[in-house]
Formats: sequence, C-alpha cells, structure tokens
Amino acid sequence: MNAQPLFTKDQKPTGAWFCEKCKRVWSSEPDANRCCVCSYCGKEIIQENGRGYSTSHSACFHTEINRRYEEQLEKAVEVGPDYKGFVYCEHGGPRDGYAEDIDSMAEWWADQIAEGELEKEQYPQFVPACKPEPPDRIDLSDILDRICEEGYEDMRDDIEIPDGLEAKLEEFNKLNAHLVSWMIDHTRKVKMPPLAAQQSGNLEVEIEADQCP
Repeated sequence: MNAQPLFTKDQKPTGAWFCEKCKRVWSSEPDANRCCVCSYCGKEIIQENGRGYSTSHSACFHTEINRRYEEQLEKAVEVGPDYKGFVYCEHGGPRDGYAEDIDSMAEWWADQIAEGELEKEQYPQFVPACKPEPPDRIDLSDILDRICEEGYEDMRDDIEIPDGLEAKLEEFNKLNAHLVSWMIDHTRKVKMPPLAAQQSGNLEVEIEADQCP
C-alpha cells in the first residue's frame, strides 16, 4: 500500500516500487499498492513477523472459502439415496471433513451437536459427494524412461530386463487396485438424513447403556 518508487544510492530510478507499510519491493506500482491490503475486503493487513506474507485476512479468506463452497453446493445435482461412497463437508467431518458414507457423516454431526461442539442450526441439509481416484499404475515403460532420462543416448537399448518383470508389475497393479482415494465432487450432492433421527438413535444407545448392570 502507498507505493513508493525505489531509487539507487545516487537517486536513479530502478523501475521498481516498494510498499510503504512493510517495505516489500515489487516490480510495478499497482503490485506495491496491493501489498498489505486484503484481496477480499480491501482493508489493511498487519503482517506478523515469523508468519510469512499474507494477501488477505484469515477471516476474509475463510468467509470466501465458505461462500464458494455453498455456491457450488447450491448448483450441484442431488444424487439418489442409492449413492454409496465417501462424502465431504467443509464445516466438519470425522476424517478432516470426509466420511466414508452419508450415515457416518450424519452420525458424526449428531455426536458433535450432542457434545456441544456444534449447533443444531449448523447441521447441513446437503453435502458434496466424492469421486474415486484409483492409484497410479506402475508401468515398465515409464520406469525405463525414468532410468534413461539423464543417461547417455540409446541407454534404453542396453538395459537388461528379467523375464516376467512386466507380468509381475501388472500383478502388483491388480493387487493394489483397492487403494482408492476419494476426491470432492462439487457437481453432485447427497441429502443428509434428518437430525432428529440421528439424535433419537443416540438416545436409545444412552438408555441401553444406563440399563446395563
């Protein structure tokens, strides 16, 4: 903010500018003027020593993340009750926002509300579905390319490959095909079960526990 031109010791212009607030040097006046100014609200940022350089207030950043999340959720297509797979919630879930299925997500939210960690009003109506991402395959050709990348010309022609290696790599790929990661799919959403049903289930568990000798 308050961009100032940068000069050499003999007062010759360098073509660079610096932020009057934090003294960070920039290649242009507009960039220097944007320095120490929140990219969302336009107000001054207090740069804290030892915490790196910030381009926005933490509160403004998270507000924008939540706004985009809700906007994407509003536009997403609802999937049917037969959906099986991971789901995600920006506002919380058992695995850093993820849950292995919609029932696990609903149960986690019910527990958090019962413990006073979250409010009933925060219980989501929908959460994004997820899409499976299979692990990368190990391919013999890729391995050879990596070995020869920094090698001499025609190095690949001199490599000795044991019999059955390609078949073993394919066997390895098949054995580990279950190592699937789940990524957020902002184009689809899953409806959460009613909170009342989750709380009722928790109450029944508590009553049964109280009746145990």
